[in-house]
Amino acid sequence: MSLGVGLLDYRHRWRIMRKLQEIQPSTAAPIVIGGCGSSGTTLLRHVLDRHPSIFCGPESTVFLERISRARDLARRFGFTEREILEWQRASRTQVEFIERFRTLCLVRSGKSVWADKTPENVRRFDVIRSWFPQARFIHVIRDGRDVVCSLRQAQWMKLEKITGGADRSSPETVEACIRYWIERVTVGRRLRRDPRYLEVRYEDLVEHTESVLRRILAFLNVDWDSRVLAHDPLPADPAAGPVYESAVGRWRTDLTSSEAEIVKRYAGLLLVDLCYEADLGWAPLSGTDAVRSRPGSNTLRGADDPGAKPIGVEAGTPAQHADRWVQLSTARQGWRARLIRDARVFIAATVDQRVPWYARLSAAAMPTAYFLAPIDPIPNRIPVIGHLDDAIVALLAIALFVRLVPPALRDRLRADLQEPSENGVAAGPRQREQVMRAAVTVLWLTVLGAITATWSALLVWGAIWLLLP
Repeated sequence: MSLGVGLLDYRHRWRIMRKLQEIQPSTAAPIVIGGCGSSGTTLLRHVLDRHPSIFCGPESTVFLERISRARDLARRFGFTEREILEWQRASRTQVEFIERFRTLCLVRSGKSVWADKTPENVRRFDVIRSWFPQARFIHVIRDGRDVVCSLRQAQWMKLEKITGGADRSSPETVEACIRYWIERVTVGRRLRRDPRYLEVRYEDLVEHTESVLRRILAFLNVDWDSRVLAHDPLPADPAAGPVYESAVGRWRTDLTSSEAEIVKRYAGLLLVDLCYEADLGWAPLSGTDAVRSRPGSNTLRGADDPGAKPIGVEAGTPAQHADRWVQLSTARQGWRARLIRDARVFIAATVDQRVPWYARLSAAAMPTAYFLAPIDPIPNRIPVIGHLDDAIVALLAIALFVRLVPPALRDRLRADLQEPSENGVAAGPRQREQVMRAAVTVLWLTVLGAITATWSALLVWGAIWLLLP
């Protein structure tokens, strides 16, 4: 048994070992930094790494279920790919690998405290706490409105895939970004009553840097050192340079009033709960609906300026017709993206034990009652078309099932099924595997059923034609 397990890829081996035996908690006390992407985790990483006792390197992803490739991990930390692969093969569990990685990072750096900054750590705080009971967690939170402005410009954020190809200035993109922020902030704050958890606001970090850093180091039981306030005059990474306040409150000029309403609809109460606003009466400074063009264009038109035109483009020119075509195409893609998203949520929810029983029962009752009913609007004996009404009922059952899933769980499933995050690591690989298996099974059953029904109808028609005089 042990020999068979040892021959497996490290991911499969660690997964099997988690099921076969209880993972022994580690006595190590790492510093775990997480937060929504574009919230300031990289800034905090560079600041802490300047401390003579703290090593906080690039994103390692070692706490995630799917770790970066050995080649990428080696390049980021100065190891060789062969070393990383040997540590993975020698580690029976993920905890063992993390301990090895941590120890060697500290030996190489000559420091005594290891910190890991990976934004997606925020979604694994619960698991990490069970593996490392002495760990300290730092959750970096930034105003969700500013995060939306940053995310839709971030190249690592695969918004085109998430939204089905919608423009980065479209309402679908704003909705995707704010949902992304909500899910990560909400999941991370589940530990807020734990004494080993600390929330750090990005705005406080850039506006009151020293006082915030003193509070962080006191939380980590690390002595204060003024070198954390220094910065590289010529940094390769802008986050390692001087701290600027220009990114705080950028939503006031970057968001239009319609975009602000989308953010308010989804995250208004959370922003109040986080004390970013006292109520829901906030609005952008402009108060206008800016019509933004596609990235790279020079169009910006306000609702109070209906005659404004893109620079160098006259009304009725082919360029404006093309823009209108792109807007229509984007709208169609938005509907397609929502349909695909709900279908994926349906497949994931069918294997999720947290879905309430009444949702399953209602979704199963609708097609069952229709199939048993004596009324058939489109007779099934008509090839292909005869099953159109059955397909419509099935789609309605899927839509009903998705709507009956609790909103919080539905948002969590949608977030788990999103594209890779900042570090390129796919979110929820175990659930994605289940979804792909279920999707392939449903696809094959659908194709097989359609072929069988079509050929059956043709055979019946042929038999009738031969028997009739």
